[in-house]
Amino acid sequence: MTATAAFFFCLCLAFPPAAEAGLYTASDQVVLLSEQNVGSVLVNSSVAMVVEFYASWCGHCMVFSPTYKKLARDTKEWKPAVNIAAIDCAAEDNKQICRDYEITGYPTIKFFHAYSKADSSGVTYRGFSHDVQELRHRIIDSLESHGEPWPPACPPLEPTSEAEINNFFETNTVQHLALIFEDKKSYIGRE
Repeated sequence: MTATAAFFFCLCLAFPPAAEAGLYTASDQVVLLSEQNVGSVLVNSSVAMVVEFYASWCGHCMVFSPTYKKLARDTKEWKPAVNIAAIDCAAEDNKQICRDYEITGYPTIKFFHAYSKADSSGVTYRGFSHDVQELRHRIIDSLESHGEPWPPACPPLEPTSEAEINNFFETNTVQHLALIFEDKKSYIGRE
């Protein structure tokens, strides 16, 4: 074996191909799903989940991964209510999972409500943006359509009524309260 061949062999061992390494690591604030944990993470969890189904060899997935990593960092304070996750459908062990969740193209993003049942395939985000702010809004819209049971760590996202504000002052002795007045289409208060 020549020195050049040995060098490239060592490089291949040190840096595995993308299909083996995946596009995300735990340090990206992304929950890494696999055959071993997908059931416990997505089924009957008290946390809503946003999941990217991707293939590590997919060019569109590679281009989207920096946006998804930024979304995960940007929403890390939301973790008690909603988590950002990903699963590499190119990994041999994950192929059946991706078929079970009806994945036909990459990347695919799905929203799983808290307390999802085993037969739930999630809600697919069609035509999703590469803009983190728009993706945040999609997540909020998904949470608002959640229904019962509501994720325990997620605060109510609907506007407060005058009666609720009056009741708050009658039952609390706080000296300060911040109120946000915004247009109905605004996401400021919900974020």
